[in-house]
Amino acid sequence: MSMKRINSKLGISPVSMNVIDSVVEYSTKYQVQLMLIASRNQIDTKGGYVGLTSKEFTNYAKAPNIILCRDHSGASEKSLMSDLNAGFDLIHVDCNEAKDVIRATKRLLLIVKECDVLLEVGTEDNTGISTDIDKFFHDLEFITDIVTPEFIVGGTGSLVKEIFQVGCFDYDTVTKLVSIAHSFGVKFKEHNVDYTSLCDLRQRLNAGVDAINIGPELGVAQTKIVIEQAQRHGISLNAFLDKSLQSGKWFKWLYGNTSDALKAVTAGHYVFNSDEYKALIGKLNLVVDINREIKHGIFTLLDHYVGGLDGTKK
Repeated sequence: MSMKRINSKLGISPVSMNVIDSVVEYSTKYQVQLMLIASRNQIDTKGGYVGLTSKEFTNYAKAPNIILCRDHSGASEKSLMSDLNAGFDLIHVDCNEAKDVIRATKRLLLIVKECDVLLEVGTEDNTGISTDIDKFFHDLEFITDIVTPEFIVGGTGSLVKEIFQVGCFDYDTVTKLVSIAHSFGVKFKEHNVDYTSLCDLRQRLNAGVDAINIGPELGVAQTKIVIEQAQRHGISLNAFLDKSLQSGKWFKWLYGNTSDALKAVTAGHYVFNSDEYKALIGKLNLVVDINREIKHGIFTLLDHYVGGLDGTKK
């Protein structure tokens, strides 16, 4: 595998098979490069909530305009090697949860340095706090002494909770972080940019942000489309919504006093691989082309972000 050149500004979490299919089709139809960024929760060696193993994912989603990325790889050397063997184009080395972060990061960077793979570094938790400028500089000094990554991730003030963007983009700090990254020959990437308006996307362009990641918003969009179509055709949603609520996957996204209905929508994509969801889709397919409806909704979101990031959307 030879390293691909990345010009994409948009990374998308493969939160469902529908999202994977839509992203690949969109990239082919419009000849736009897109990144599919798989977390271990979504896709891993033994599978994840999407239902694919790492190797199945890279085989399934491989396409000329798709960059296959591992998001937040973790500190395990074994997991890193499995990702390399699976054929990911880019790996995000994030050892933030290791007991010795510096030692673990150095060990993995030295491994990746010898491999034909692109690299993303840095930690950006979903906290809404901007990255400390001095720490950012020293981290880049340490990392680029070993290898020059494609991207470094930084906190910008963005914060996703439930089905909302509740953060505040820290323009002044981000422009400084971007300047530092570029001085080291590294591109700056922002995570957790879901539910962002066109105006806020323009802010990121003006600040010099090179790429962003989104994910939960597409899962929520799919859930809403399924709910709307079921309600329109009088099909019961109880089993699916109960399964979503009982999963507890909404907990980390809580923001205030949240209704059970909103919790279920927030966590819906985590149970798309369940029998309850599959049964609902089977019933919907008898009265509507539900996959076409989902694809249309995902394409609309991709239009928003792709157009907003390349400056063509008015």
